[in-house]
Amino acid sequence: MECPVCHHKNVPSGARECPNCHSDLESFRLIQDLEKSCHNRRTANYILGIIAVILLLLWIGSVFYLDNKYAGIEEEAEAAKAQVEQLITEKQTLVKENERLQQQATQLELTLKQREPKPQVTRHIVQAGETLFLIAEKYYGNGYQFSKIVCDNQLDDPDFIVKGQVLYIYGFS
Repeated sequence: MECPVCHHKNVPSGARECPNCHSDLESFRLIQDLEKSCHNRRTANYILGIIAVILLLLWIGSVFYLDNKYAGIEEEAEAAKAQVEQLITEKQTLVKENERLQQQATQLELTLKQREPKPQVTRHIVQAGETLFLIAEKYYGNGYQFSKIVCDNQLDDPDFIVKGQVLYIYGFS
């Protein structure tokens, strides 16, 4: 799996966060679930359209047969009526399922909004003997994340920081 934020490859399947950028991958799974839900709703609408066409064709066919006074038309009309009733029942079921899926999609959207990460900025003053590796280890739990600090603070030389220098550490809570 690839991280959708930093594009780090080989993220373990089912991981809650990216080992590289520590992004919460749960919200991306929820987005995928929402997309599946939307796909299901489109499928239900497609089926409803097909049912409507079938109902129209059945109605046109029954009118044609009645006008031509075929033998046994009443039996065919009854069969068509039963099919129409069955299709109407199926349509009602699909409409209810569509409404349920729409409610589920709305609930998922609300959940996603509640789970959006909130940016957090920490102001760090460099102390004597500190390195970017140690600072990254302190804030990110991984010293190899020092490149984030370099980029976020637009440092020209990552090997040259001085005591008293102010660095901004960006994260999410």
